[in-house]
This record gives sequence, C-alpha cells and structure tokens, in this order.
Amino acid sequence: MKKLIILSLFLNFIFMTNTMAQYVNVRGYTKSNGTYVAPHTRTAPDGIQWNNKSYRGF
Repeated sequence: MKKLIILSLFLNFIFMTNTMAQYVNVRGYTKSNGTYVAPHTRTAPDGIQWNNKSYRGF
C-alpha cells in the first residue's frame, strides 16, 4: 500500500510538472505602432498547432 501511495504521488508530481511546463509568461511590451501589449501567459512554442490554448478544433 505504501508503494502505491508513493507511486501515485510521484506520477502526480510528473503530471503537474509537465502541465506547468507547457505555458510561458510573456512580459508586457510596446509594439512598433505604439500599441501596448499587457503581460500574459501563452503556450510554449513547439510547432504543434492543436496543443495551443487558442486552437478551436477542426
């Protein structure tokens, strides 16, 4: 039973770490046309379209 609890905690930690690594914090910045973009979170760039936060499906 103790091994099962430890395994469960370990897998939970791995899942949480993997989920957190998918997002990148972006600092606020000013575009060349003068528009300010507020700080935000986006998905990490990996070249896969369907795992992005803004993907709406097929």
